[in-house]
Amino acid sequence: QVTKSEGKPSFLPPCFIRNISTFARSDVCNVEAAMSRAELFRAECNRLILETEKASVMLYICRTEQRLKDIQFQKKELELRLEEILSETQDLKALQGRVRKKTGGKEAVAPCGKMDDEVNSELLKEKQTLEEVASLLHTVQEQISEQISRLMFFLLFSSTVSPKQWEDVSELNMTKAEQQKSNCLTLKALVESVLVQTAADTQAQFKATREALQLNIQQVKTVKSQLEEKLEASLAAVEGFCTNRNSRLESCDLQWFSGPCGSMMELKNFSRQKFKLLVMKVSISRPSRQVSTSASME
Repeated sequence: QVTKSEGKPSFLPPCFIRNISTFARSDVCNVEAAMSRAELFRAECNRLILETEKASVMLYICRTEQRLKDIQFQKKELELRLEEILSETQDLKALQGRVRKKTGGKEAVAPCGKMDDEVNSELLKEKQTLEEVASLLHTVQEQISEQISRLMFFLLFSSTVSPKQWEDVSELNMTKAEQQKSNCLTLKALVESVLVQTAADTQAQFKATREALQLNIQQVKTVKSQLEEKLEASLAAVEGFCTNRNSRLESCDLQWFSGPCGSMMELKNFSRQKFKLLVMKVSISRPSRQVSTSASME
């Protein structure tokens, strides 16, 4: 039925209309609650996003700082290795100069091929020793030059690489530098021992040669003194013989010399010339080596 008071016809029962209004009010409340929860969730999401961004930035900064510290530490290590290599290079160059000086500093005295005595044998030994020392020092000098060229590789090496490649190359270079440093120390110890041993050998050989020369000099002096005594005795005998002969000649009759022999003065001059020739023959008959050695020593 349609009532006139309502103005419009109503086909729904009143209870249903009341339920609809009740449900509408409850749905509005639910929507408002859902919207409130959505706002809270969105705020929480925004907060989590901000915290995540901050944490990511802090983590990136920490990792970057740690990486920078690692690079700086590695750079310091490389600079330290470079300084050590420079120092080792300078030491090797100084050692090379010492070896070069030792190589060209001594020259062996050439022994006499005509004599075969103790002095000559010692001179031969000295020559062989110096030749062996020179050959050994030349080999050591070549090893030092090769080691210096290996060290110069680290000073001249430079290229543009990526950070990862730089890290790998730096670690490889540090390992090689440490190995080359150990090789340098071993080489320096070896060269020092070689220099000490060669110096000891050469000094021992020089001492043996000097002792042999001194012994030979003493023998030459002894022989010289003996020859001088014999020469003085021979000269005295010759002078006595000449004096006796001159006295005998003077006592002879001068008329005997009036022929082709000439005067008494010519006879005296003739006797003096023969005496000088005799003295020269005696002096020449002495050993040439002993006279030259004694003259050089004096």
